[in-house]
Amino acid sequence: MTRTTPKLRQYSTFLRVETLESRDVPSTVVFTDDFNRANSANLGPNWTTTVGSVGVTNNASVSTGATNIAVVNGVSTANVALQADVQVPINGQSDGLVARYGGTGDVNYYRADLFNFNGTAYARIYSNVNGTITFLSQSPVSSNTGTLRFEVSGSSQRLFFNNTLVASANDTALTTGGVGIYQASSNVVLDNFSVTDISPVAQTLPLSDDFNTSLNGGLNTDRWTNQSGAFRVTGGVASGFGEIALATVNGVNAANVAVQADVAVNALGQSSLLLARYGGPGDQNYYRADLVNYNGAF
Repeated sequence: MTRTTPKLRQYSTFLRVETLESRDVPSTVVFTDDFNRANSANLGPNWTTTVGSVGVTNNASVSTGATNIAVVNGVSTANVALQADVQVPINGQSDGLVARYGGTGDVNYYRADLFNFNGTAYARIYSNVNGTITFLSQSPVSSNTGTLRFEVSGSSQRLFFNNTLVASANDTALTTGGVGIYQASSNVVLDNFSVTDISPVAQTLPLSDDFNTSLNGGLNTDRWTNQSGAFRVTGGVASGFGEIALATVNGVNAANVAVQADVAVNALGQSSLLLARYGGPGDQNYYRADLVNYNGAF
């Protein structure tokens, strides 16, 4: 069967792409915890601490061990958005989120954190597969205090800091698992934790999107899957994040299709593409039509 998936792709940052997408289906919040309860040596009955020690102090989650992982009981999912308020005022502290956890102990998960390295804060994405930790993406950020949102959907991992996309990766090592928090060093504080189901929803033709709405400054993962890199959505346009940004509309497979978008390639070397009959995985197997800026000629 011939497969056709309308999609967006770019080869450089700040490429603008307009018009292409579909219906808005709300995500479902499945768990929240503001930790507003009495001080305790543990997080309570909704949590299991699998590494180190994490408790409640002054209405927040606070670590007491060198490495600390706590997971939410009864939640296992493939596609999820995790969010929490984090802070790392001291060098060496790490404060973050865990998805697709398949431990026991300190193994098998995706991790997104805010890390203080010699006074500079970095937003980072890692994988831990059978104890082997692999760096996937990182970016310096402007503050050591803020809100992290970690979205994991299909092969896409996206990290937002204060509603701005700051790091992205595409990794297939882990497919499902638990969710929770990760804190390295003692006295690391985390608050206002939430878990949202972002399972992709199949779209139908015809479809359109003017990008006037976004999910935390990125493509809505109910409707889009990032196959490579990611997109920022601001001011009614989608701009690629990373050297190659490629996203497909969920659930659209057709032999004969017309794909249209308004594009801009203002910088040398930029290329804006529409793709059809995408077979994947990643950046392969598709038809492509593009507008490219080659030394000022188009």
